[in-house]
Amino acid sequence: MSLAVSLSNFDKISFPKKLTGILLHCFLSIVIFVITVGTTVSILFPMGLYTMYIGSALAAILFTLSTNVILTFPKLWLSMAIITGLSLLVWPIADYLHAHPLSKLTFLNGRESIVIIWSTLVGFGVAIGIHHRKYNPDDNS
Repeated sequence: MSLAVSLSNFDKISFPKKLTGILLHCFLSIVIFVITVGTTVSILFPMGLYTMYIGSALAAILFTLSTNVILTFPKLWLSMAIITGLSLLVWPIADYLHAHPLSKLTFLNGRESIVIIWSTLVGFGVAIGIHHRKYNPDDNS
């Protein structure tokens, strides 16, 4: 996902060497994955169902912060709130897809699709955060 975010916003990367920025973002995403999985499994596991929500929000917040290193958000806190809110919707959507399958493909029919749903929602939140501008009626662009 970090590669998709970096490449789709290639012109907005704040590093002088764009390839360095993309590689840094990919490396930070791998570190975030390891931190999130380690934290969710080892520390938060006794919390039960809330573990998944907290782990998903933690991953989204860390991904937002690492993305802000190479792609600056105009309003970081608003972007972080949007992305965290969207990441909390992952588990209810995955449970709904598990209860009401929409496809004959098993990887799209439930909790197995969590990665796809999380990447889609958090990626959408990142896109909103990066491209957020205050509406100006005098602006013709």
